[in-house]
Amino acid sequence: MSMGNNPILRRAVRTALLGGSTVAGLVAHSSLAQAQAAPAAAAEAAPPVTEVVVTGSRIATPQLEAISPVTAVSAEEIKSSGVTRVEDLLNSLPQVVADQGSGLSMGSTGVANLNLRGLGVQRTLVLVNGRRLMPGDPTGGGASVVNLGYASAADVNQIPTALVERVDVLTGGASSTYGADAVAGVVNFVMNDHFEGVRVDANFGIYNHSNHNAWINPLLEDRKFPTVTGTNWDGQNKDITMIMGHNFADGAGNMEAYLGYRRSSPITADHRDHAACVLSASSPGSPYICGGSSNSAPTVFYNQTDFSSLQLDANGNPVPKYQRFNYAASHYLQRIDERYTAGFFGHLKFNDHVEAYTEFMFMDDATRGNYAPSGIFLSSGFATDPTTGLRNGNWLVNCGTGAYGNSGMNPFLTQSMFNTICTPGNQYGVFPNAQGDVQLLMARRNVEGGPRQDEYTHTTWRAVFGARGELSADWTYDASWASSRVRTTDWHNNDTSSTRRTPCWWSRMRPESRSAAAGKWVACRGTSGIQRWAHPLRIRSPTSVRRVSSRVMARRTSSTLS
Repeated sequence: MSMGNNPILRRAVRTALLGGSTVAGLVAHSSLAQAQAAPAAAAEAAPPVTEVVVTGSRIATPQLEAISPVTAVSAEEIKSSGVTRVEDLLNSLPQVVADQGSGLSMGSTGVANLNLRGLGVQRTLVLVNGRRLMPGDPTGGGASVVNLGYASAADVNQIPTALVERVDVLTGGASSTYGADAVAGVVNFVMNDHFEGVRVDANFGIYNHSNHNAWINPLLEDRKFPTVTGTNWDGQNKDITMIMGHNFADGAGNMEAYLGYRRSSPITADHRDHAACVLSASSPGSPYICGGSSNSAPTVFYNQTDFSSLQLDANGNPVPKYQRFNYAASHYLQRIDERYTAGFFGHLKFNDHVEAYTEFMFMDDATRGNYAPSGIFLSSGFATDPTTGLRNGNWLVNCGTGAYGNSGMNPFLTQSMFNTICTPGNQYGVFPNAQGDVQLLMARRNVEGGPRQDEYTHTTWRAVFGARGELSADWTYDASWASSRVRTTDWHNNDTSSTRRTPCWWSRMRPESRSAAAGKWVACRGTSGIQRWAHPLRIRSPTSVRRVSSRVMARRTSSTLS
């Protein structure tokens, strides 16, 4: 019997299906009710969120609207890291690219900058409690350079690390709030403004390195550079900060002050096997070699047809070039630095509508970076091409007229050197003139003078006064006035003057006598005759430069920005 012909069976099936759907609906409703009840109970148990303000946003609860990523570094993380420099901590974040800092010597400006996403320090905005930190270097470029595009970059050396409560790093969307200065992002240092009591923070650190890269020393030996062995303890960092704070007006106000001192000792590259020379790519069978400079010592000079090179030996005789200069060895991997800081933070809340606050920060920082010695660099001479009249970078050296030993000859030329550069038709001393001068393409590193030294001093202060409060349940205000001043001084030692070196290649013997026993004496022929006061610069031996007073150029720049 089929179900289609049996009405009783059809009614029984319909009844069963209706009952099953009703039970399923009730179960589903009950599960939904329980699922909704659980979050409600959790919400009731959670503490209420009053206000959240994140760097780079004016929205009080930005999680409702903002999607830009914010990284926060807490005071506990700073303390546990043990760093004494703010930039060292932030440079460990993936969104921060190392820029000006304590590890840079050549090209340093003596400051510490933050560079978000590698877009440039001039596009990274640095704030303290949501207010701009003033620029660190008015020139923005360091030695002999003025780059106003970088003059707005803040120097985070001014930040007292011990008072930092939190660091917020925002890398997206900040330019809509702060303008073009924040294209790369914003770094906001939130300071502790509620400290009470007295606290002294002291840190001491030292670097230890074991020179265990055995494959480096053979590369150094191939270049005749000194090898690096053993274990080094160096680069000490000392930091001490004293903080004093006091609450008053029944907790409505707080005033705190700080004093800080930091000193860092230098680390030179020749104490580290991984930095003892600049590694350069070589053939596939020997992937690395130690790079070296042709601006070496003793003097190197070049054949101006095929550019093969000769170098003077200990006796002043030209031989095939045998020694490059290791320009990496004298670089500072950490600059010597001494810094003093002081300041205070205060606030007083009169009522819900008015809270006054003030900030003052002072810093005096002195630092020095060392790097490879200066010298006579290739193509830095002032000779000119007789055909074009244009400067060609050669140096004029006097051979005089006649054979070796003639009265107009440079008395420091050996017979071998004279034959090499003064013989007519040679390809080393070219373009002889009527006085017997020839043009020489040469280089000589001033190893006797020692490394170049760049010294920077930055003295800064920053003052802020302001008021904030609530206008209504939905409106708040924060108005402030800020003033700052930066004074910089820089000295550059052991640089050599190309202009003052030029007459000294024209050394010749004077027929006059300074005393009966003196006989002939040496002077330098200047542009206006014989310069009796000048000492000749000899090029014939590695120790020859000691006959010359080191021509040290010092540049002092005093700049202010307010």
